[in-house]
Amino acid sequence: MSWMRSKTSTDGELDLNDLDVVLNSSVNSRFCALAYRPSRSDDVGPAHSGRVVALLVEDNGGALRLLVTPELGQIVADRDQLYVDALLRDFLLRARLDPAALFRQIESLCVGPILTGLTGDADIERGYLVANCSEFQIVLPG
Repeated sequence: MSWMRSKTSTDGELDLNDLDVVLNSSVNSRFCALAYRPSRSDDVGPAHSGRVVALLVEDNGGALRLLVTPELGQIVADRDQLYVDALLRDFLLRARLDPAALFRQIESLCVGPILTGLTGDADIERGYLVANCSEFQIVLPG
């Protein structure tokens, strides 16, 4: 996924704090976790089917942040790579144009291999987010 930024800092250490930065930067934020379901059930093993691969967080001011797992290329089956890449690029563009509309649409995404998983209040569901998304990288800063 060429549009994802590198995660190394200037001293070469990995920066794995993106989720904490997002969750700590605003109160009353909402989130939408997006899960990958392969277009064909035989494309990936059960460990990857239904796995959360992206997270959209909307703060109380309406700004969006998109975080994506750095393992996206290994999780998504080859046949779905172009579709998923194009979809996430579209999210980046639409988030800049109309973030509220994008968030509303993603809350009920049910077409293709990327589907809405869990949505809710980020403060209430913090445990879920940390357990499932702690290694995610910000690709769309708020």
